[in-house]
Amino acid sequence: MKRWILLVVSMLFLAITAQAAELGKTLVPLDASKVASEETAFGNFVADAVRHAAGADVAIVHAMAFRANALIPAGVVDEQAIRNSLASPSRHIYILKLTPAQLRNVMQRSVSKYPAANPAFLHFSGMQVTFDGTAPATNRVASITIGGKVLDLADNKTTFRVAMPQELALGAVGYVLDFTDEVTKNMEKTEITLLDAIAAEFEQFKDGIEPKVEERLKNLNPPKK
Repeated sequence: MKRWILLVVSMLFLAITAQAAELGKTLVPLDASKVASEETAFGNFVADAVRHAAGADVAIVHAMAFRANALIPAGVVDEQAIRNSLASPSRHIYILKLTPAQLRNVMQRSVSKYPAANPAFLHFSGMQVTFDGTAPATNRVASITIGGKVLDLADNKTTFRVAMPQELALGAVGYVLDFTDEVTKNMEKTEITLLDAIAAEFEQFKDGIEPKVEERLKNLNPPKK
């Protein structure tokens, strides 16, 4: 009986230790307080991690993937801190093939409620998007650029590999209207989880990560100050 108790305690200790494993360090705070309404350094970091891990052209991550008001201060980051900051860190990354026209529809949904908070608001990597925040909600996206090329937003033939968290690929927060059966029939599931992707991204920056807001999303008609 005593040996069994010791075994259980040892297993629990190992589990706790594994959860607290250091991933690396961040030179800036990773703040999720505004992920539902604007581009953030934390959102850019996670989107970059997803794109790099999946080897995709583009990555998108919805605001609901983050826990509301999560904050990781600058310094050493362990696995538990990331788990506490994300809604589903153990979900796998999926890849969809999307055309420029489909990407336009996706980004329309993302900025449709701007500047109000929106659980469908997207952080992304591998593309730049401009929009007019004063235009009608269904006609806000002005341009999308991938690989330095401005896309034809009416193009329904060219496709890009777009990586995203599992729940988003399955239509979370309204994207079921964009990711229809026709879109998802060739959906690719990777064996990489969101947490795996983030851990791998930390590995690339031994001296610490320093994500920034880079105007990946740019409002062409911002509010006057």
